[in-house]
Amino acid sequence: MRNLFLLTAIVLSSLAGCDDDSSNNNGNNTNNTNNSNNTNAPVCGNNLKEQGEECDDGNFINGDGCSNACVLEYECGDGIVEFNEVCDSTDLQGSTCVLHGFTGGTLSCNETCRFDTSECTSEVETDMTGWYKLDGNSSQEYNSAPPHDNLCVVNEFTTGALIREMPGVVGESIYFDGTVDMRGYLDCGPGYYAYDEITVEGWIQTSAFPMDVSFIMSSMATYDATGLSFYMGMTSDFKFEVGVNDWDDVAHTTAFITTGEWVHLAFTYDGSSLNLYVNGELDSEKVHEYGPLNTLTTDNSRVFFSNNFLDGGQAEQGHYFTGYMDEMKVWSTVRTQTQICSDAGGIPNEETSSCAITLPEDK
Repeated sequence: MRNLFLLTAIVLSSLAGCDDDSSNNNGNNTNNTNNSNNTNAPVCGNNLKEQGEECDDGNFINGDGCSNACVLEYECGDGIVEFNEVCDSTDLQGSTCVLHGFTGGTLSCNETCRFDTSECTSEVETDMTGWYKLDGNSSQEYNSAPPHDNLCVVNEFTTGALIREMPGVVGESIYFDGTVDMRGYLDCGPGYYAYDEITVEGWIQTSAFPMDVSFIMSSMATYDATGLSFYMGMTSDFKFEVGVNDWDDVAHTTAFITTGEWVHLAFTYDGSSLNLYVNGELDSEKVHEYGPLNTLTTDNSRVFFSNNFLDGGQAEQGHYFTGYMDEMKVWSTVRTQTQICSDAGGIPNEETSSCAITLPEDK
């Protein structure tokens, strides 16, 4: 009998040590098991960039760009643009004051590797007579070249043919939809005329071409030879075209203009020759001995963007431009190639007559 009681006690003791309820001890055992089987944690030093790591170069050496904690190593001020730096020391990644919305000056890089525009200037030269930034969010666009404070009024065949605040080269731009069912343009008031010399320049990104020339910018009173001051446009064979004082004697670039890309276009006229520029570099020259720009009148001459003016104040239906425009400028003098490159936000090389332009999206 004593052995029976002893056996019963042993069994009861064993049952007491086995607990299958949701006690803390059982929970702890489960947690320990889960932790021991967790294979998702990143392992620094395995040459695999895993979640939570900025880098992993397969070693634990500091100072080689990736630390022993798998954190990127970079130093502002070493002259090398790295990680989230936009500049470093003298390396500005091709950026200039103009590409930040100023007229000129010296761009620099601060101690946190961010652009410093304190030495950039906003002074407008007296021979700049038109500066249409095309980045306003109102229904009108102002000329920012004082005292020429005329403004542009939106005209749309269909609402939505002009879209404001689109991404541009400098700030925002305007998208002009010139397709048959949309058609939009800007009427910017009295035209530019009777200048002895002129320079017109600006950024465009075209997305489609019509069967005939599409107008980027024009200054005219009537659709005849004496009513034209100038126009700049795109031809159906992907060329930049310019006309001054005469519709039938025009100039074209040799270069083809690529669709879907920002391109800086400019022309100069000194009374006897036309020079056409693409991205700050001279593309073509044409003898054009027509003297000063035609003398028009303030009553009927107009500046249009994305079309040309016809008698009675109407836009012509077959010459709408489709694409983006930004930073259109007019000067009453002939700008040099170096100046035109700088106006575009580029860095000129006078020895090679070249222009290096780095757009924001290229950085």
